[in-house]
Amino acid sequence: MGKQRRFTDEQRLVILHEVEENGLAVTLRKYSMYAKTVYQWKERLQQVSQHERGKRSAEELEIRRLQAEVQQLKEIVAEKEMALRIKDALLKKTAFRGRTD
Repeated sequence: MGKQRRFTDEQRLVILHEVEENGLAVTLRKYSMYAKTVYQWKERLQQVSQHERGKRSAEELEIRRLQAEVQQLKEIVAEKEMALRIKDALLKKTAFRGRTD
């Protein structure tokens, strides 16, 4: 039985790309490997891609929710700021009227 080789993730991606470019048979001969190995790598890559897409969409939903919440909070702060300015203006007017020189 031959020695089992280990490929890094980068090497696997290069080999999968070569399969797409040059064909399966040519790539298998070049690297002296079995088709089953390539199919397993391809399946794992698809599973990881699907998981990442699901994770990304959940993160995007959370970001949108947080952005909406931030917008609501900004509106509340703006309303409070407006109310404070109106109160300050009214206090200044009443303080000015209340003065008798």
